[in-house]
Amino acid sequence: LNGLSPGEYRLFVTSNAPRRAFNAQQVVTVVEGEITQADIAQTVGMRLFGRVTSAGAPVAGGRIDAVQPERGWGGGNAQIEPTGDYSRVVPGPGNYMLMIRVAGQTGAGGAKVDVTVPPGAVDFRFDMDLPSGEISGVVLDAATGELVQHAEVVAFEGGSSSRTVTSMIQGMKGMSSTDTQGQFSITALGAGVYTLRVM
Repeated sequence: LNGLSPGEYRLFVTSNAPRRAFNAQQVVTVVEGEITQADIAQTVGMRLFGRVTSAGAPVAGGRIDAVQPERGWGGGNAQIEPTGDYSRVVPGPGNYMLMIRVAGQTGAGGAKVDVTVPPGAVDFRFDMDLPSGEISGVVLDAATGELVQHAEVVAFEGGSSSRTVTSMIQGMKGMSSTDTQGQFSITALGAGVYTLRVM
């Protein structure tokens, strides 16, 4: 990396390759006129797998995006098979945010499920039974009354704080984007009170 000013930097190394996913980070200090060498060890990935169901029946098709925001890792996606089974290599133990998009769902986004992979696991099974709640509607411009296309609509758990990026991610339960008619649909929500935000 050339052209860096003197100071402290945090280096992130990520790979989303299907069988060699990993991430690592290291803090380095850059000194004026000197070359700083950073040797970053690659960690071995592990397999996160399981089955996705809704009301006990397999979810036939879709995809799961695995994200680890605190480490800056966005791990691509795993396909949900017709049997509801999925499998994805992740960097290692830790907290992951899974975004589940069921086949046929309109708009980007999906339902959010949190999972913690314990230390020492090589393979970790995590089955998910998605709730059947749904919030749908239309987004209109308050000033003009016109339909708003391609807006992100996010459902937050009632009472959750959004003062920081971390608290926003923790409180988010699902998201969708509006289509050309301004319509959105956030699926797989449990019973409860939600706050919707348009971004």
